[in-house]
Amino acid sequence: MALNTINGFGMFDCHAHLSDNSFNDDIDVLLDDAHSKKVTDIIVVSEGINDAQKVIDLCKMKGRLTNKPRLHASIGMHPCEADLDILPKIIELIDAHHDDLVCIGEIGLDYAPHIIGKDSKSEVTAKLKEIQREVFVKHAERANLYDLPLNVHSRSAGHHTLKLMGEIGVKKVPWEIGVKKALMHSFDGKPKYALSGYTDFGFYFSVAPSICRNPGLQNMVKMLPLSALVLETDCPVLGPVKNERAVPAGIVTSCEWISKIKEISTEEVMKVTSQNARNLFPKAFK
Repeated sequence: MALNTINGFGMFDCHAHLSDNSFNDDIDVLLDDAHSKKVTDIIVVSEGINDAQKVIDLCKMKGRLTNKPRLHASIGMHPCEADLDILPKIIELIDAHHDDLVCIGEIGLDYAPHIIGKDSKSEVTAKLKEIQREVFVKHAERANLYDLPLNVHSRSAGHHTLKLMGEIGVKKVPWEIGVKKALMHSFDGKPKYALSGYTDFGFYFSVAPSICRNPGLQNMVKMLPLSALVLETDCPVLGPVKNERAVPAGIVTSCEWISKIKEISTEEVMKVTSQNARNLFPKAFK
């Protein structure tokens, strides 16, 4: 089915790594292609100190060009980059550029064995987990200060990440400390945990093009209502074909698979997921 905007809605990519060096030579061509596929907005997330300024500069240079998707910046320290010595530099950048940010991230927990070690009871593993948690909490404090949502990574740690966010507390009124809004990016936990993350906390869950080869993600989409879902690419990874570079236009696959699973039109998916993105990232629409 051909994808067309409906009532001004297109597709909003809530999580992409356009600062990745693999996009250095053809970013303009890829953005043109994405625009032609009705991609209206892309949130460009950083992974750490090495690309945070590049994200800011990219969004300022190319964020509001005619006939291209709008680009929105997000700064954070990916859990695989978690470092308490470098963390203050990231916090300084967030403080300096918070007016330019639509969210804070990519942050979160990553308990994959190749990241924290295979021995779950080792002191090294425990220390790495604690560092990730401390980095997460420091970002959550800044999100609270500047009234920004979180863009959250939780590989092999979906339940743990939701539990930590619950411990921090969900911010329901302006003077509470906690997480006000959050996107659970590429959530790989059990669908029942995703459902509780939505029903208990109001968190949103993004769907990448890799859904076409990911039964777990398909099951999550089946369980969650459309009101809980948004779109993402996570490009240059999580594309339809494993180990091939994912591109912004690939978000069409996410839209089509949600349409297929939910047995609704792609136009309805675009409309509702774009409205969800508007609720989650209001600064992107100002």
